[in-house]
Amino acid sequence: MGNDFSFSELTRIVSKNFKFIAGIGVLAAICSIIFSSEIFIKPRFKSTAIVYPSNISEYSEESRTEQMLQLFESSDIRDTLINKYGLFSHYDIDSTGESARFYVINEFNSRVQIKKTKYEAVEVVVEDESPKLAYLMVNELLKQVNLKARNLQRSKSMEIVEMSKRQLLEQEARMDSIDRKLNQLRKEKGLLEYEMQTQEASKGVYRLAAQGKTGSKDYNDARKTLENLAESGGEFKMLYEQAELANEYYNKLMEEHQTAINDIRKDLTYTNTVVYPEIADKKHYPVRWLIVFTAVFSSVLFSIIVFLFIEKKDVGTAEA
Repeated sequence: MGNDFSFSELTRIVSKNFKFIAGIGVLAAICSIIFSSEIFIKPRFKSTAIVYPSNISEYSEESRTEQMLQLFESSDIRDTLINKYGLFSHYDIDSTGESARFYVINEFNSRVQIKKTKYEAVEVVVEDESPKLAYLMVNELLKQVNLKARNLQRSKSMEIVEMSKRQLLEQEARMDSIDRKLNQLRKEKGLLEYEMQTQEASKGVYRLAAQGKTGSKDYNDARKTLENLAESGGEFKMLYEQAELANEYYNKLMEEHQTAINDIRKDLTYTNTVVYPEIADKKHYPVRWLIVFTAVFSSVLFSIIVFLFIEKKDVGTAEA
């Protein structure tokens, strides 16, 4: 007999040792059923939510979904859940023990999965022995992400409010300075509106001169106005234009300031939930049939390999 076994030989060996192989399979099934029971493996339940980002501003090259992932994975949100639900005690970890925080974070990360879906949403999954706690933790994660995004937005808006407030004060001081200079020219030089006064004063001088009233009070007033315009008109016109531009810029700053204040007062939400978490009524882990099947298949396969090895050894001894 050669060194290679044919399918018929394999069938013969299995038939010859069928009772023993079947017994091994039954024993493996019984053991796997026992050791996959709740006595040895506590069942876990899963709660899931799927959300899309909303009202989140983009930073650098990150998408809104990637930014929301970063919010979900922030350490302060994780710590909030650990403290709120007493996860040290729930995970049977001594909070006073050495490396307690390391172990509770590892356990938390093994039970809480947050990932981006192919449709640019974020899937939040929590597994726990308590279906209600898994449900509550998913809801709390959504709540904490909204609070954190809102606080970040308000913090940014507060910076804008403070900056725009300083700019408004500086602009008011600049406008007051321009107004003082304009009022001085109005009071001392009688300048009110450069284009109109230049036109009217010129007309008055020419008309009165043509009428031979060069010695009249009206003529002298018109000439005085023209002299003042020639002397200070350029400065007056420049200040007047600066005042208009300064007023426009001030209005723009005021609009930005008010927008930032409104952003602080808004209670926006930053997640759009498309799949809401539920309290599971069926365990997610362990999958007992898969454990039993794997145990039976592995034990039967191993026993067949052992019998093949024994048969091959016996054949080799006989031929020798």
